[in-house]
Amino acid sequence: MEEYYDIGDIIMYVAADENTSINVFAPHVNICQTIHIKTKVEMLRLNASLRLRGSELVKKGIHVTSDKPITIYVMSSDNNEDAEGYLALPTSILSTKYMIVTDYGNYDIWNSTSEFVIAAVDSNTVVQISFKTNGTICFNGTCYTSGDLYNITMSELDTLQIQHVHDLTGTFVRSNKPVAVFAGDRCGYGVPGVVQNPACQHEVEQMLPIDILGHDYITTTLYPMEFYRFRIISQFDNTVVFLQGNNYTINSGDFIERLETTPQYIHSSKQIIVMEYGHCHWLRMQINESNPSMITLPPISRYAMNYTFFPVDTFAGTNFISVIIDTNKSKDLMLNFKRLNAIKTYFQGNFTILVARAESPTNTLYHPDPTVKFGAILYGTRLFGSYGFPLGMSNGHAIIPSTTTEKDSTTTDSGNI
Repeated sequence: MEEYYDIGDIIMYVAADENTSINVFAPHVNICQTIHIKTKVEMLRLNASLRLRGSELVKKGIHVTSDKPITIYVMSSDNNEDAEGYLALPTSILSTKYMIVTDYGNYDIWNSTSEFVIAAVDSNTVVQISFKTNGTICFNGTCYTSGDLYNITMSELDTLQIQHVHDLTGTFVRSNKPVAVFAGDRCGYGVPGVVQNPACQHEVEQMLPIDILGHDYITTTLYPMEFYRFRIISQFDNTVVFLQGNNYTINSGDFIERLETTPQYIHSSKQIIVMEYGHCHWLRMQINESNPSMITLPPISRYAMNYTFFPVDTFAGTNFISVIIDTNKSKDLMLNFKRLNAIKTYFQGNFTILVARAESPTNTLYHPDPTVKFGAILYGTRLFGSYGFPLGMSNGHAIIPSTTTEKDSTTTDSGNI
């Protein structure tokens, strides 16, 4: 996806519990290679030409496969002024239905535009986009407004990027074959009318397929940020959301947004998306001066039993993990074979939220009771910036991700393309 500064390499981190071989196919840069991963974590630099720019259709998709399970995290840039990241999802869980979640978008400030990308896995993939937004979106000589449909047939590894000066949250994507979908903001800056003197930052997350969304979520504080923001987006009409002792009924594509300082429990009658936005600027870490990051919250039903992860060493700030776990099980949580040393602890109902620094080159987070599941977020804060994404999720049988289809990522034996 396009970012504001549009400089620096794209960074891909690949984690594997054992030696594995990775196959990378990236036709845009004429790459078809096998890479051998011999360390637990490998950092690979990706050619900046793989970024999309403006609303365009181009073959910049990258297919990454492996002979053993791997985890992939992608950072949008090694330029700390604009670095954001996401957890890459495996092709095995990709779907044909997605709801887009972006941010406000406002071209008058920092040339900010909401944006999303659709990446086709196979040829002859027919995609239909149902827009939900304000104003008019013009693409390929045709303009669209909210409620209009845009149909396109995509080839294998085609990537379609759509940008707009207004929020695109609630736009619906459906296809006849599974696709990968990414969304965010070229340079999001926070909440109109609330954020003063805004400083913007690229935001991106890979959208979760509707099939793996849930009904119950716990939001998490992002210490040392004083505030965070979250959105609850409905997939279906007449969805009842239970939040802070109140009930709200919202329809498909609508959302509820809150600014908070403490964790919140969310329940809904139908499946929802919950997206969290961290805010961080200068040393005050306050919402009124903000470089936002965008974090997909996993539903409680998708918590996993363990995570192997690594801090983002290209990020010139402090890396943290935030863990959401049953309070009765929290004291035995282990990080690198030692009890987790939390620097902050919060409570929400029967859950405890533990915040710890992520400092070791590679990390294993687990509970000695293999039946205990918990959620985990990796995030970072620094002067002028932040990033964040979930460490993984369970699809009911295994931790997500394993092998994956990627946009904006590739690798070579030398670690550079």
